[in-house]
Amino acid sequence: MFFHKADACLVTLKGFKTMSELNPQVGRQLRVLATSPELVPSGFFFRTGYPEAQQKQCLADFTRVHTTATGQQILTVFQTERLEECPASVLDSALDLLTRHEQLLNGTNVTGASVASLPPPEVAPALKGIKP
Repeated sequence: MFFHKADACLVTLKGFKTMSELNPQVGRQLRVLATSPELVPSGFFFRTGYPEAQQKQCLADFTRVHTTATGQQILTVFQTERLEECPASVLDSALDLLTRHEQLLNGTNVTGASVASLPPPEVAPALKGIKP
């Protein structure tokens, strides 16, 4: 029990690491019971039909935003270090989570949920935020 107040708690890994650094007994006395799958924390997408030349310019600008002081301030507000271009497949773990959630809401308990039943996202290359 953490300070004899609770048997378990839900925290981010970053929060747990920070807590353990500030109070080493936390890291020694507590253990991770479960972790969630890695998910994309944020993203930007282009709608179908968005002009390709503008997509390319936006992608180039977005992936350089971390190189300027103003860009770093914006990224700090969104709690990320940089943006990078990624295929739509980076969303698979989030889609799996949504599928699992839907199954739980519908009373089914199928393990190993697949995103095959969901329509594929119609997106051009996506940008994802990289957390520190």
